[in-house]
Amino acid sequence: MIFTVLLITFLQVNTSLSSPGESVESDKTCIGCHSKVTVLPGIYRQWKMSLHANVDVGCYECHKANKSDKDGFNHHGKYISIIVSPEDCAKCHQKEAEEFADSIHSDSICLVDSELGMYLIKNIEGINDPKIPGASAAGNTGCRKCHGSTVTITANGKTDSGTWPNTGMGRINPDGSKGTCTACHLTHEFSRSQVRQPETCGACHNQQGGHPQIEIFKQSKHGVAYYTNKEQMNLDSTQWVLGVDYTTAPTCSSCHISATIKLPITHNINLRVNYSEKMIEASGLGIHDKCKLPFKNTCKMPLPRQEHKENMIQVCTSCHSKSLVDNFYSQFEEEASSFMNKWIEPGRELYLKAQKIIKETGSYDPLTNSLDYAWVGMCNSHTVYAYSGAAMSAPGWADQGNMNLAASWYNEFIPTIQQIITKGKQSTSTKAQKLAVGLEKYLKKNVLENPIYYGFQKQNNVQQ
Repeated sequence: MIFTVLLITFLQVNTSLSSPGESVESDKTCIGCHSKVTVLPGIYRQWKMSLHANVDVGCYECHKANKSDKDGFNHHGKYISIIVSPEDCAKCHQKEAEEFADSIHSDSICLVDSELGMYLIKNIEGINDPKIPGASAAGNTGCRKCHGSTVTITANGKTDSGTWPNTGMGRINPDGSKGTCTACHLTHEFSRSQVRQPETCGACHNQQGGHPQIEIFKQSKHGVAYYTNKEQMNLDSTQWVLGVDYTTAPTCSSCHISATIKLPITHNINLRVNYSEKMIEASGLGIHDKCKLPFKNTCKMPLPRQEHKENMIQVCTSCHSKSLVDNFYSQFEEEASSFMNKWIEPGRELYLKAQKIIKETGSYDPLTNSLDYAWVGMCNSHTVYAYSGAAMSAPGWADQGNMNLAASWYNEFIPTIQQIITKGKQSTSTKAQKLAVGLEKYLKKNVLENPIYYGFQKQNNVQQ
């Protein structure tokens, strides 16, 4: 079977990209130069160890360009492109490219280029127009390394240093395609073992970037099982089917991408991710709807579907009983509903009402005031900790998220709301006064006198 797959791949490559003679001769030229010690020998050695090399897929098959291509240039008599885009990879890997294009990964640049992303970059760096290529040093070395850049080509046909190098997941390439396969499949070896390991996803999904999934995984039982028994994971397996090729532990890839006994491999992570509107909000993906920040959301969101939950259950039951999995999802969903109902949904109403008072008592500039800072920390960062900790069975992280939500609520958010009420009542604006009185009544009824907020009840009893 393996021989047949390799043969088919070889035939597809040599018939879909260029004539066999042209490819072979061009690859010989590339190898003849790049295998020398003085001309990027590391790239040649990586490729030599790859599956591509084993099936005679060489440099020219991937880097071939037309003279009319924006990023094409003449390199020793052949037109090539430095950038290998999903459109290029699709010539052999069409199914994978189509699945990726349908996923939220392919549109991840949107968050940086959105109103919210541009506003954050503008305020952090004081840049008037952060959309100018290379204008944002912090954005280029931070946000865009994961979310992607729009790669531009200079007048002399070279890649613009303001937008390249970049292997961000949602990169927009000169040929118009979105994404980059090398965000996960590191060049030029394209190791199966490498792409299946959690560190691959952890390059972007980490605490420093605000999404601590890799740290959470390491402290979960799945992570402990993986790191203490990694040699049993059979990471180089051709199929790598959970429950067949390995049973020690799952990785990020196992749950969201790779094959199981009942599910095929997919490059569309939407199919095994959030499955309801509340789950999308709780996870941090639905920041616009959850936080109600004054910015338009034009980014693609994964459609909530029950079948996505069923897909995840199929993954879990590769190793666990159905009753255990059902009980896990019950606990997980109750946790997400709990912090959304107690902190986020009432907090959202308080935030919107307080925002109106700020606008009436002076100028309002988003994310430059104590209200917005306290609220965004709660509605985004802390909920991500609680949600992801519960989703990945890492109790310490779930505890941290819940504790941070409570601490921010009692020590930052509600005191800020009370300060805004006081300022509104003291304002010369009649409208601001009315809004403040209305917010004060809402706060008293729904929070200060609500028994679920035990902290306030305790304070009231002490005062009495």
